[in-house]
Amino acid sequence: MFRRTAGIYRELIRLGPLSNQELSQVLDLSPAGVTQTLKPLLNQGIFHELSAQQYQTNKLSPPEPGKRPRRKTTITPNKNYGYTIGGILRGTELELRKLDFDLELDEQKWTIQLDPDRPIAGQIIPTLKTIRDTNSTPLLAIGLSVSGRVELGSNTIVYSHNLPYLVGVDLGAELEEDLHVPSIVINDSHALGMGERFAGEAKHMDHFLTLFIDEGVGMGIVIDGKPYQGFDDLAGEAGQYILVPQGRSHKGTADGSFEAYISQEALWEQLKPLSKGRQENEKSCYPLLAALVSEKHPKALAIGEMIGEKIGLLATNLMLLFSPEMIFLTGPLAELGQELETPIQKAIRLYGPKSMSQAMAKRIRIRDKWQQRMVIGTGLAAIEAHLNNLDQQAQE
Repeated sequence: MFRRTAGIYRELIRLGPLSNQELSQVLDLSPAGVTQTLKPLLNQGIFHELSAQQYQTNKLSPPEPGKRPRRKTTITPNKNYGYTIGGILRGTELELRKLDFDLELDEQKWTIQLDPDRPIAGQIIPTLKTIRDTNSTPLLAIGLSVSGRVELGSNTIVYSHNLPYLVGVDLGAELEEDLHVPSIVINDSHALGMGERFAGEAKHMDHFLTLFIDEGVGMGIVIDGKPYQGFDDLAGEAGQYILVPQGRSHKGTADGSFEAYISQEALWEQLKPLSKGRQENEKSCYPLLAALVSEKHPKALAIGEMIGEKIGLLATNLMLLFSPEMIFLTGPLAELGQELETPIQKAIRLYGPKSMSQAMAKRIRIRDKWQQRMVIGTGLAAIEAHLNNLDQQAQE
């Protein structure tokens, strides 16, 4: 029997500690098959057992009304097995975070300012080694999220308007060669989708989208509980969708694309004249917009209405195309909160079919704390690479 360690790990992260019987339900294995699969993994310390007294909740089999719950021994990831390092690369800034094996985020952050004209791996490795050498448990894997499309088989960035200095570079292979642990690179919207699925509001959703707006516009697609990137890894390029034929021009996209209206660069063109006299922490796109909207600045409110209208138009088409249970809108724009949600819902009611628009408007949710979920999704993918390597070795 081929071991399914990554699959077991994912479900324990998503649902919490599970009994053998509960694992057999989610993995579609017999209880005896689960026991056989778990035995070597428990011996290796990858997972460990919690007694009935330590963990009493039955996740998938709640007790019948009036009956005492059956307490069972449950399985959970062993926090002391090791840790991973997850990073977010935006422009030329890389922020690294440490995650325990149960994907709990460490508070400490390491920030590296990269020089695009020098080899990138060489600038990252010293910090990674410092983190590794100051921890007592083993480093299992490294994951980096980027604003571009990645060839999943090789970790090579095949397309990125915002990170042109990394296109064609297999950064994962370079890190792995020096640090000798699995090192992966994934798309940031893909990482957000996985973070939402395993550590966010989508734990019990199998069909949803994450629309991430920052330097550009990307989309994570989750179908049947699994990420989807298409046959060429380029699915989810929502920023390239045409909203206004022959509309506004924007470098790297066709005229009238969503990204030509809603992206950091496009919005900054409209906001820059309003930045004079502002505090230093408000002299960049999203903090400035949030501050001006909170002050009810007329031009900022008009920009906010435009953003909501364009997002609502895109969301309407995405709902009709994919029929997701939810669209999670996230990124720095989430700071606008209700000032963004209201015009989005108004636009969905305007553009959606009359019989469906009211229900569709309720299926978009604005989410903050996107950095945490992105790092968690990245860390999850890195740990899966480690576990898949273990399974391959066991099979050989």
